[in-house]
Amino acid sequence: MAVLPYNTPFNVPMVNDVQSGLLVIDSSHAHDYAAVLTAFGHQLPAGWNPRTEHGGAVGWDLVLVRPRTLSVLSEALSNQFLAEVKQLRRGRGDLAAANRLLGAHQVLTTAHHRTVELVAGRFAKAAHIPPPKLVDHPLDSARQPLLHTHAVFGALSEGGRRPLRDPDRLGGLARRAVVDYHRRLRAGLAVLLARWHAWGPVGADGKAELVSLPAGLVATRSARPIRPLGEIAACACAAGDLDDGGDVDLDGIVPQRLAAERW
Repeated sequence: MAVLPYNTPFNVPMVNDVQSGLLVIDSSHAHDYAAVLTAFGHQLPAGWNPRTEHGGAVGWDLVLVRPRTLSVLSEALSNQFLAEVKQLRRGRGDLAAANRLLGAHQVLTTAHHRTVELVAGRFAKAAHIPPPKLVDHPLDSARQPLLHTHAVFGALSEGGRRPLRDPDRLGGLARRAVVDYHRRLRAGLAVLLARWHAWGPVGADGKAELVSLPAGLVATRSARPIRPLGEIAACACAAGDLDDGGDVDLDGIVPQRLAAERW
C-alpha cells in the first residue's frame, strides 16, 4: 500500500477491500484521530502537529489489518462459543468444547496484538521516532469483522522542532513492516490452524487469506462496502467506542513528550 499524499480528500468513496499500510494524517483528519485517541484514554503521540507547523503532516498512521478471513473465523468461533454456553446453561452443553472454542478465539486475537506490538515497535525504532499510540478496532465501518490496529505517531521529530526528514524512507520501512506483520502472524498461528485451514497465495504485501472457509460465510461477512481505514472515526463509531457527535478541543490535549514511555 503506497503512502497517501497530503491532499488525499476526506470522505473518499466507499471501498470493498482494505490493506495494511502507512497513512498520512492531514489537517482534515486530525480532529477525528484526536477524538479516537482520547476515547481510548491516550494522550496525543509525541510530535503531534495539529496546526501543521513547519509544513507537512499532522501525524502518521501505520495501519496493520488482520486478513479478513481470520476475522471471520474469529467471529464464527465466538458465536459458536456463545451458543455452547447457552446450551450449558440449559444443562445440555459440552464444557470441553466451549473451552476449546474460547481458547482458539483467544489465540487468534492474541497473535494479532503481539505481532502488532513487535512490528510497530521495530518500525518506530528503525525510523528513530517515539513509540506510537495503538488503537484497536474489531470491526470495519459497516460492522463487519475486521480486526485492525492503528499505530499513530506524530509527524515532528522527538523534540517537536522539525518534520521527520525522509517520508520516502518512512514509506519503505512501513512496507517492510507490513510484510513482517503478515509473515509473523502466519507463523504464530501455524499450530492452531495446521489441522483446520490452509493459506492461499501470498501477495506482494505479504498478506494471505484462508482458503478453507466456506465462501458463503466469508461473503456474508465482508460484502458491504466500507469507509477507508483512514477515516478512523467511522470504525470507532461502528465498534461503539466513539459517539457520532463527539467533539474534542485540540488545544486542551497536551502532547506526550516521553519517548521511552511503554505502550
